[in-house]
Amino acid sequence: MCKISQCFASKMKLNLQLVLNSNNTSFTLATKSIEQTSSVWAHEYAHNLFENEIRQQFGEEITNILKAHLSKYHELFADLIPVLWSNKGDVISTLLTTDDDMIKNLDHKKFAEDSWKEIEDTIAKKNKNIQKRNFLIEHTVPAYPDRGDMNGLVNYIDGNYSEPHQALSPTRSFIGKLLPSIKTENDKKQLIKTVKDAIIQEVQEEALILQKMQSGDTSDSLSEKYLQVIEKQEDIKRCNDDLIKRIKQSLLK
Repeated sequence: MCKISQCFASKMKLNLQLVLNSNNTSFTLATKSIEQTSSVWAHEYAHNLFENEIRQQFGEEITNILKAHLSKYHELFADLIPVLWSNKGDVISTLLTTDDDMIKNLDHKKFAEDSWKEIEDTIAKKNKNIQKRNFLIEHTVPAYPDRGDMNGLVNYIDGNYSEPHQALSPTRSFIGKLLPSIKTENDKKQLIKTVKDAIIQEVQEEALILQKMQSGDTSDSLSEKYLQVIEKQEDIKRCNDDLIKRIKQSLLK
């Protein structure tokens, strides 16, 4: 059993009073329920577990270089833990959504009519993006634009598909379809291990290339392979497709 799933199993029954007594304000969401507040803790705790696992796999220096590409996998894994903890595929999106009651509690008198409309638009856009972290919704992303397609690239960038919290939303959808069959604690531990292993496989090629470069290999063939890996990480649809394929293959074993 991997260390992450072992830690998850030992923390499943964490006393929520520890969360409520925390001096860290990021764990204190007065407008949300105890269950949702504990999910914030689970999310941040999962980040630490995942970071430690990656550093043990690839070492400090390689992990630091990989940070830009690891961030989307970090966020997927950190969202998965509270989803399994709470048995709710929408726990993170619900937690982060600015609901009507929260909007009503804002002091409208402090805002001009035109600026209030801008605030409402900003909140609506934020809530829409947050739904991409909902495991119970079907998410898709377009293919990465062809080289030279500047209009396609601009639209792709405007769509914010590479944003780390949203990039792997199709993978969240795939995992969400598995949730009804995840019934026992052992099922949860196995899913955690499966997703973790699939992520490591996804970034392993880049890590190995970097290790060879650090050892002095400056061959053109290695440089070309590295460029291909970088291009793949920029193609969010391909990243999702490959990660889902790896998870499927592991589940079929």
